[in-house]
Amino acid sequence: MKNNYLNSIKNPTKQWTFSLLNEDSYYCQDIGNSAIIKHYLCEFNPNTKVEDLTLQAISNSVKVSRWRNIILLDNPHLDKRDRFKPKKRFVTKGA
Repeated sequence: MKNNYLNSIKNPTKQWTFSLLNEDSYYCQDIGNSAIIKHYLCEFNPNTKVEDLTLQAISNSVKVSRWRNIILLDNPHLDKRDRFKPKKRFVTKGA
């Protein structure tokens, strides 16, 4: 799967994702998946409420998230995510 996105970059969704990751490092961080989905939906579906989104629009937003992850894995210099986060543990009071 490595570098397949560059071979088939003719797809506008892939082009948009790749260019956005090169422009702004905010989307390369841990919060990037939800941020890039929101940015995609706002840009390509302006003035549309969430309940009015089509299934195709939602499906394309998920594709953007998948392509983001693939691009970041293949380009480690862009990747700003934390690799080893401590797991959240529940603390019990007393024993």
